[in-house]
Amino acid sequence: MKKTQIDWLGQTPRSSQFDDIYFNPEDPLGESRHVFIEGAALEEQIRQHARLFVGETGFGTGLNFLLSWQHWRQRARPGQRLRYYSIEAFPLSRNDLKKALQPLDEIKEYSRKLLEQYPNPDAGFHLLNWPEEGVELVLIFLPVEQALAQLSARMHCWYLDGFAPAKNPEMWQEPVLRAIAHHALPGCTLATFTAAGFVRRGLQTHGFDMRKQPGFGRKRDMLAGRRGAEGTGTLHPRWLWQAPLEPQKAIVIGAGIAGAQVAWHLRQAGCAVTVLEAEADVATQGSGNPRGLISPAIHADASRASRFFQQAYPYAWRQIHALQRQGHAIEAETCGIWRLLKAKEDLRFQQALENHGYSRESLQLGPVTLPGGQTETALQIHNTGWVNPASWVRALLAGCKVETGCKVETLQYDGALWQVRSARGNHYSAPLVVVCQNLHSLQWPQTAWLPLRARPGHLLHWPARAQNRKLATALTGEHYLLPEKDGQLLAGSSFEHLPREDWLNPLPVLPEALEKLAEQLLKDWPWLGPADRPLQGRRGMRAVSPDHLPLAGPVADQTGWRHWLSPHAQGTPLSRLRGQPPNLPGLFVLSGLGARGLAAAPLAARLLVDWIYTPEQLSVPQAVAEALHPARYLLRQARRG
Repeated sequence: MKKTQIDWLGQTPRSSQFDDIYFNPEDPLGESRHVFIEGAALEEQIRQHARLFVGETGFGTGLNFLLSWQHWRQRARPGQRLRYYSIEAFPLSRNDLKKALQPLDEIKEYSRKLLEQYPNPDAGFHLLNWPEEGVELVLIFLPVEQALAQLSARMHCWYLDGFAPAKNPEMWQEPVLRAIAHHALPGCTLATFTAAGFVRRGLQTHGFDMRKQPGFGRKRDMLAGRRGAEGTGTLHPRWLWQAPLEPQKAIVIGAGIAGAQVAWHLRQAGCAVTVLEAEADVATQGSGNPRGLISPAIHADASRASRFFQQAYPYAWRQIHALQRQGHAIEAETCGIWRLLKAKEDLRFQQALENHGYSRESLQLGPVTLPGGQTETALQIHNTGWVNPASWVRALLAGCKVETGCKVETLQYDGALWQVRSARGNHYSAPLVVVCQNLHSLQWPQTAWLPLRARPGHLLHWPARAQNRKLATALTGEHYLLPEKDGQLLAGSSFEHLPREDWLNPLPVLPEALEKLAEQLLKDWPWLGPADRPLQGRRGMRAVSPDHLPLAGPVADQTGWRHWLSPHAQGTPLSRLRGQPPNLPGLFVLSGLGARGLAAAPLAARLLVDWIYTPEQLSVPQAVAEALHPARYLLRQARRG
């Protein structure tokens, strides 16, 4: 992404690219309130909608968002939610944003909260969340047409706040206005500072009743409008259709990182959650490692997986830091990661950085010096590192009802509620159940079809010595190595195959596997020094999907889906199928997190809760939602006939 170049006229920021100021230097708050808050009738929309969706073209200094947040907080009823989508092709740096907002004392509390989470200027979607306020911000750092093409949401209000049409014409082209209308709900209100005739006519063409009204200060006129009650077609393809639910009670099966994330996000949505865990404690399986990396997957092409992880791993850290500020004792360190590259891999990764629009604040490619003194080329990933999963899980589950030692044996739907029975005879019921186990997700008939497979692996405790203590940054490549903590480094990890009959059995540590791992580590990094015998380590289970992306969303009614897809399997295009394929009512899954579960779980859980409450208003690009949907494999089977 290109950060905008700022000139300062006193305390007023001015864009040198567009030769225009960001706000009225005499009364920036008054201008924003008059043009956007009042022009788009925000107060009326707050009264009408328990879940309010506001969209904006041109985030700029965030002034409209901050004032909308303030206005909403002063008027919202308990339990209301606000999600604000804002598009910005030239994001300000954090320092420029701070300087621009510094003089505005009235909104300093909101400015501080925004700056705590404000992302690096990487291309793509960035989800910021203030659950204690019921407020979310989806910042989209992309050119406006590209952003609108990826957006999977419709708005109650639109603010069009690009620079003046004469200075920034791309923001006001006909395809942009058409897309704004496509992403508007019936009755959507709209406001913009411009009074240009072609903008008014363009919006009228696409269903808005537009009118001129007095502008602010020296600006004589502005535009405001409202969309009619007619629909604008569907946002999603038919196979993604999901009816919204409003569950007040839910059961989450599994208390690892997946279950804890789902439980936390459901609680923020106002749902009472009971978490059932088969083991004697939470975070004992894959989440039981003493430390784990929060690492993105970076591919040379702009794949869906890369886009998902580009949004996912910063979201994970924003959540961790917010929980720490609230007093939760989460062990974590943003030590950074050096992804060591093989010969000629640097060209491929350089292409990846350009394709994905990563900023230098997030990723850099260049030489690094290892503790042994040798220099290697590495992809340097900043603002990430390791976390203790169990401490994170416990923070997420604080306030939830958690029952450990509770192995679920039966899962049945009675037409209104899911009935859950445990091995010790306890009975639970709720309209919503989310399955958040690894391979144990396959033990019930409703989820037995999920395409999961076992990939267990060992990790190894390595004694800290004079040389390897110099390691301050996590290393990844063929294996990974975490810096010293409590006298030990942590090394891993192997990827092992396991016969299906052993998938649900306890996993013993295999000494021969630890020896093989130690041998490989010393071959690559001889400066580690010898390991003490007997080797100490741990073995954990990973459940992975064939494409190594999580399964996050509704559980398909497999029989109904196959019937719906049968014409497609015979060659009929998907777009010509009628109706919608059925999902099992109130049953969802988050599983298949694989080797990057700590990075993937928070955003995958956020998406899953979107599918439950607001399936037409997603916080990720539609292509990412499609890539994580559990039924994607039923589609692929049908395409293969």
